[in-house]
This record gives sequence, C-alpha cells and structure tokens, in this order.
Amino acid sequence: MQTSTFPQTKTFLAALGHYRTTYATATLRTLEGESDVRAAVRALLTERVRVAVEGGGRGCLLINAATERLPQDQPTGRIVRDVLTANQEAPATLLRAAAERGELSSRHGPETLAAFLVTFLNGLLVASKVTPDARALESLVEVALGTLE
Repeated sequence: MQTSTFPQTKTFLAALGHYRTTYATATLRTLEGESDVRAAVRALLTERVRVAVEGGGRGCLLINAATERLPQDQPTGRIVRDVLTANQEAPATLLRAAAERGELSSRHGPETLAAFLVTFLNGLLVASKVTPDARALESLVEVALGTLE
C-alpha cells in the first residue's frame, strides 16, 4: 500500500466531504429542475462553468484536489472517486429515463453518455483555470450536447 506524501488534515477532508454533499445535492436539483434532457444537461454544465470561473478561475475544489493530490493521496482519492461516482449516477438516471421516453438515440447507452458528460465537465473545470471565461467555455457545452442526439 502506497502511503500519502501529503499532510492530511481533518479540515481538508471535511471540506471535501462537505463539497461532495453540497454539489451532489445541487446536481440533482439542477437535473430535476428541467423537463427536457438536453436543457437539464445544458443547465448542469453551464452552472458548473459559471461557478468555476467565479473569482478569476479558482476552479473546482474537487478537480483541483484530484489534479494536485492524486494518485498519492489515498484519502482524498476516495472522496474524489465517491463524488465522481455520485456525479455520474445523477445524469445516468436522467439519461436512462430520457432513453425510455425515446428522447435519446440508442447510439450510446445512458451510462456511457453520463460518463462522457462527467469527463467532459471535469475537463471544462480544468480549462476554467486556464481560461476563466464562461462564455468561451459554454460554447463547448453545445458541442457536448451533440452526443445526446
């Protein structure tokens, strides 16, 4: 077992835990607030971009922790994996329901689409640190929405 080279603080891990709870709840609220699957995914992605670029591109605590501390920091890695799993399950549930209603093509399954969207979002969150311009990043959201056709 590899040991962490990062000092662990209960405060940091508690902050990540709080972040997990807060953003998982926000994700569900965003997805449930829209009746159309594309509108729901667009709202989710653009809201996360907006939050990430606030404050001059500080980014996302979770993605920052992942890119700076993984794979060496195992306690942080567990929390990051938990959040990413939860963040993937919420859109997967929405996409499964949309597929059952015939709103999605069968080209990609709901789980694959959800995994892609979360991976795309994570990339946007990294990009927000380089280009903290919501309008520029939101134009990429439209490209990602093309995967739902």
